[in-house]
Amino acid sequence: FQQPFFARVGPLVVFTRSRTALEDWISHYLTGQTMGNFTPFLEMQAELPPSDGPLCWVNSSWLSSRYRAGWTASKAPLADWLAQQGVMLWQAEIGKDGWHWHGRRGRGGKAAPMGSSVSTAWRVSLDAPVVAPPQIVRLDGRDLCFLQDAANQIYCLELDGRLRWKRTLDSRMLSDFERIDYYGDGDGQLLINTREQVYLLDAQGNPLAGYPLVLQLPATNGLTLTDFNGRGDYAYFLGSENGRCYGFDKTGRPLPGWGPKEGVGQLPYPLRHFQYEQKDFLVLLNDVGFLQVYQRNGEERFPPLLIEGAFQDGPDYQVHPQSTRIVVADQDGKVLVVNHLGESFALQLQPGGGGP
Repeated sequence: FQQPFFARVGPLVVFTRSRTALEDWISHYLTGQTMGNFTPFLEMQAELPPSDGPLCWVNSSWLSSRYRAGWTASKAPLADWLAQQGVMLWQAEIGKDGWHWHGRRGRGGKAAPMGSSVSTAWRVSLDAPVVAPPQIVRLDGRDLCFLQDAANQIYCLELDGRLRWKRTLDSRMLSDFERIDYYGDGDGQLLINTREQVYLLDAQGNPLAGYPLVLQLPATNGLTLTDFNGRGDYAYFLGSENGRCYGFDKTGRPLPGWGPKEGVGQLPYPLRHFQYEQKDFLVLLNDVGFLQVYQRNGEERFPPLLIEGAFQDGPDYQVHPQSTRIVVADQDGKVLVVNHLGESFALQLQPGGGGP
């Protein structure tokens, strides 16, 4: 190749003549549209003797259409013959007396299209690699796709792949893309945070008044957005490097009892919020394993609980009339289960055997 394009895929390196061809190949690979999932190929391969030798797969109908225009009239019968052969597979193996070839021809003439339960609807080129999975958020009455790249740009895409807008942030996002109905009109806005700032953007990517909110100290986690009464009484919470937790209303003003909440420690995970029996539970897990649960006004719901271990994820919860509980698990399978009164028990999960 002259000036080839290439990509590393696991232990393999793929070379193509153009970037477009490489992107097409990667799209097919990611969506499972490969020979390893192509039934006609697998059926024909199963009929061949086992061998570590090379395989040659030919879709002759494609060859005929690809090269017919360049052939002379005298070769037209060959093109017609090729078009009727469908797919062919040859496998080579080396013996004592040299190479041997085994071949199979696909039944039914023309090959069926290579299928997959997943297909590529569209593809878009970004200015830098994506750093987090895309999210779908509904703004202005339509579903939009949002993502961020390594250059700290966020993209707003229509669901057909068209770019609606992009905006550069001060650094990489810590939070998910959260939807907030700031004006209560159903249009919706986008709330996100980096280590240094909180952004509130409208559907066109423009900041609302008072935003971005510059944080006094860097944040340690992604913000948690909640609507306390379900009527637009929004608040959001995030941890800071100084070991405090801050709560803000939708305008960016500190919340009573959370301006800030002192002494909670470093918070690597987002706060969790749920309601049970008309009470709010705000759940924090700090980096040394203290589980803390607070009321809406910042008062303790019950005393902190120490959980020894190393964690990969933050706490979770289940709200049920008979079994409302908070659950925390460390990386060794030790689980602490805490009810809404602060009563707890521990259990040890056994490693899975790898079976179903």
